[in-house]
Amino acid sequence: MKFVGNQKPPPRLPWLSWKVGERVVLRRREADGLYDALGEVLAVSPDSVTILTRKGPVTVPAEKMVTGKRVPPPPKI
Repeated sequence: MKFVGNQKPPPRLPWLSWKVGERVVLRRREADGLYDALGEVLAVSPDSVTILTRKGPVTVPAEKMVTGKRVPPPPKI
């Protein structure tokens, strides 16, 4: 794809580098505040990420994502 003039390529979507099975935390914005989803990645697409949390699967649409990152496994007790 060629960009003309001041056009820039679209930003890279960082969550597209996440792999199914990785443990991540993803912050999302809802009408009543910010919420975190912590768990294993079930699915990744340009439009959303689905995470298996302790309460079940959570799908976060891209437009609601605030930040996210890979995290280490939970501590062994």
